[in-house]
Order: sequence, then structure tokens, then C-alpha cells
Amino acid sequence: MKVAQGCFAVLFFGFCLYGEAQKGKHTGSFNELAYFVQSEIEEGNGPGAAIAVNMEGETYTKGFGVKNTVTNENVDTTSFFLIASTAKVFTAYAILKLQEQGKLELHDKISLHIEDIHPTLANITIHHLISHTGGLEDIVEHEGPTGVSRHLHYAGKLDSAMKFTEPGLVFSYSNPGYNILGGLIEKITGKNFNNAMSELVFNDFKMMATTYRIDELNSDQLAMGHLRSGEDTLRPMGKIQDNAEERASGFTFTSVAEINPFLQWFLDDQPHHPEIRQSMLTATANYKMTGSDWQYGYGLFHSRHCNLRAVWHSGGVPGYRANFLMIPDKKFSIAIYTNGPKLNRWEIINKATEIFLAATCDNTPENNEELSDFSAEEQQQLVGTYAQRIGAKIKIFIDSQGKLILQRDTQQFQAKKDKKGRIVALEDGKDVGTYTIAKDDDDQVRFLQNWVRAYPKLN
Repeated sequence: MKVAQGCFAVLFFGFCLYGEAQKGKHTGSFNELAYFVQSEIEEGNGPGAAIAVNMEGETYTKGFGVKNTVTNENVDTTSFFLIASTAKVFTAYAILKLQEQGKLELHDKISLHIEDIHPTLANITIHHLISHTGGLEDIVEHEGPTGVSRHLHYAGKLDSAMKFTEPGLVFSYSNPGYNILGGLIEKITGKNFNNAMSELVFNDFKMMATTYRIDELNSDQLAMGHLRSGEDTLRPMGKIQDNAEERASGFTFTSVAEINPFLQWFLDDQPHHPEIRQSMLTATANYKMTGSDWQYGYGLFHSRHCNLRAVWHSGGVPGYRANFLMIPDKKFSIAIYTNGPKLNRWEIINKATEIFLAATCDNTPENNEELSDFSAEEQQQLVGTYAQRIGAKIKIFIDSQGKLILQRDTQQFQAKKDKKGRIVALEDGKDVGTYTIAKDDDDQVRFLQNWVRAYPKLN
């Protein structure tokens, strides 16, 4: 059923929804989700958003709010957003497509394809980069050179400072790793990254308007990014950031209408390129993360969400936030893009999971009553400094009263052990951070893992 772009009168709500929806047995569920999203927008949590939901073959897409708080143009399903790290699935797909074409193997060293890569990075494999296990730091530049892609140039200028440990030892999320993959794609195809991705990925899904270049967008297509101005106010950005050296890690412009065929492909029983789909739906980096059941595959996080097996990604850059989540066993997916920093996308995803799948999304934190002290031997093993160049410097020490203390930059917290053996940092008895301990084969502490980043032990 086509829904006209205009205002939608509802018995208890009066608001404007823009987009289209297919009428079916889940129409009522989508309307319930739409009311929830619109109420969040109306409470001032974002100037605009767009959502795509797939459920058992039915597709729903909607736009909410405005593209720009100055012009008040409405968001619709074709409005383009900068989708940040959620676009890593495109880079992963492209790499797997090149493998399918016989042009690379995932366990090739990157030096086999990029000859001028720094010697200290030469032993990193494509698999390491695509699964974030290359031992590379996560230094991100949100602005840089525009125009044609420069990933090969980017890969060539990296040196040993980017490497914090040997490849294959630990999962640690790295945007530079994906940008090196962009250079590899350029080298193998002989094309700039933008054109290569159109041929390898976007043509397969008829995503003909999706682009890495803001200069290829019409001004009326773009949902302008908004930043906080004061505690409650959002203001449009003066310009949209672009960085040709880092497009492979998250500088993609697309819409929910364009992304939806890609998400449907993951739910298809008879997809094209089934081997690529299966590879992406398989967890490959079985390393400890702060999320105790999290793993990473190729461009996708793997975990349980609301007690269901899920694959997902989230992302954010100044002015924009993006999320998608798929539950393949239930033929369900949701993507949400917003042009501001305040809208709680995970709250919306949880609501959608509850509405469509009757799942219970209980986000109650673990009970602190189950925390215990580390043994004296464990304390001694943990004492030391942990750091990358990016993120907090973490120090662990034993105070004069024999208590284990975790210091994050200048803040100090009492450190306890939870039932999974992780460090829980406490402030006035409240959990303010959880750290997974990663050990080597000799049972020595090597890293602390905070969410998706690993911090090596320096001493």
C-alpha cells in the first residue's frame, strides 16, 4: 500500500510520516513502532530519522521529522544520511566478492597486494583486517582530503606507530584496518574506491544512488547533520564532513530505501552470492570482548539480542547516527538513520524487537551483589598500565588498604570481579565500566578489553 507523503491523522496522535509501507499482517505492528519513533522525535530527541523494517517478507519504510531545522523539509525514505561504521558491511562484501572472483584469498598478507605497505605491517592478513584482529589502533580522522578516493595513499603512509600488538592475538576495533582494505580494493580493481564499490557491491543490490561523495548528492536529497547546541538544542552543521582516505570505514551516503534490499539479502533463503552471505553470517573473530557473548565476523557483530541470535552494527560521526540489526532466524531486520546525536536508536530497536517478535528485552545490569574480590595472586597479575594511543590510559594498582583500584585517566574506581571473571569499576557502588581480561597461552595478562577496544599491558 502506497502511503502519500503528507500528514497522517491518527486517533491519539497527529503527526507526519513520510514513506511507503506494504500492507500485510504486520502493518499494525509497524504502525505501533511508528508512533513510538514519532513520539521520540516530538520530544526533541532528533530533528529527523528514517527506518526500514523487514519481517517475514513484508517491508516497511518510513521517514520522520525534518532534514533541516532551518528549512523544515521533511525526511522521507529516499533522504540520504551519512551512515558511519554501519557501512563496513559494504567493504566486507567487496572483499568477499573479490575472493569469489579469485583475485585474493583472505589469508593473503596485505604486502602481497600493496607492495609499499610499511614492513612492520606486512604480515597482517586480509582476514586480520576484515575481522579487526590485525593489532592496529583505532585512530580516526573525521575530516580529510575530498575528491576521488585516496585509500592507497593512506595505506602507504601508515607506519609502525599504528600497530600496538602482533596480529591475531586479540580483537580490537580498527577503522584504519578497513581503510587499508579500501586501498587493497583500489589496487586489485585498478579503480578508485567509489567506482570499485559501485561495481562490486551496489550494482548487485540496485543501490544506484548510494555514494561516497557528497558532491554527487543533490542538496534536496540530504538530511543535514545536526550537532548539540546547549543541552537541549540541535543546530544544523555548517558543512558535511568528508574524508576520501577513510571512506572504506564509514563515509557512505545512503537512504533506508537503498539499504533495504541489502538487508533483505541477509534474510533470503535463496540469495545471490550465497557463499558471501554465509561468510558474513558466520562469526570469525572468537576473541573476548566486554560483551561476554559477542563475536565479530566480516563487517558484522554477532551476539544475542533480547535472547535471540542477532547480527548488527552501529555507527556515529558528528551530526549523524546509524544502526541496523538482523535476526536471520526470524526473518527480521531493522535499520535506523538519524541526523542528530540524541535519538536513542537502541531503545527503538528494542521496541521493534518486542513488538514484532514478542521478545523480552531486559537491559537490567548485572547484580552487583554477585561481585567479589580478586585473589592476591590475581591482583598482582593485573597490576600495571594499559594503553593505546587512542582512548583512556588505564592503571591498575593496589592501594594502602589492599584494595584493587582501576584508574581511568585521572579517575579512580574500586575494582571488583564479576561472575564471568571480568573487572567491574565501581563508583559509589555503581558499575561505571566493565573490562574483560585477555591472557596469553602462558596465562599471563596481556590486554584489557573495554567494549570493542583492547588495551595492551605496557608493564
